[in-house]
Amino acid sequence: MRDTELCCTWVNDTQGLKDGIPLQGRLGRTLTEAAPGPETKTLEALMQQVLEGGVPAIHMEYRAFQPIHGRGKPTLAASLFRHDDAHGRALGLCAVSMDVTDSERARERLAILGEAGKNIGTTLDVLRTGQELADLAVPPPADFVTVDLAEPVPLGEEPVDQVVSGSVPTAPAERSDWPSAPVRMRG
Repeated sequence: MRDTELCCTWVNDTQGLKDGIPLQGRLGRTLTEAAPGPETKTLEALMQQVLEGGVPAIHMEYRAFQPIHGRGKPTLAASLFRHDDAHGRALGLCAVSMDVTDSERARERLAILGEAGKNIGTTLDVLRTGQELADLAVPPPADFVTVDLAEPVPLGEEPVDQVVSGSVPTAPAERSDWPSAPVRMRG
């Protein structure tokens, strides 16, 4: 709960476990006082809009402000609601948040699989398909990538065992800021 000045007046015991702000550092303070930074300024500006306009903000995703128990910064989703008195005047703000880190990771995995389904194996060129696999699977900065084929190349050709030379990107082509790495193909 927050008052009309957006100072925290009440919080449950688990909120600090979600966003990294301990209870004693939260009560009586605004969000930007408790955890200074650009993300808290954005969230506090949204709180001010809800307080002034009365229109709730539902499921606004943000990163926790402090790392949580060695897990990094989880992704949270907050919904903000204004509390009014009997005459429609604002008394304060209620914020409800939940950890959506697992949902975010699942969305990222599905996006990667969708991209793989569109781009990998569109030709019968083994080197190109190997490069497409490497582009998808290896995040930068990688020094090299190895793609092992389960069976030798069909049609009686010799298995490929070469290093593709030159500047081979290890990420999708639109990311020109990512480094390049050689790809070793064995089959």
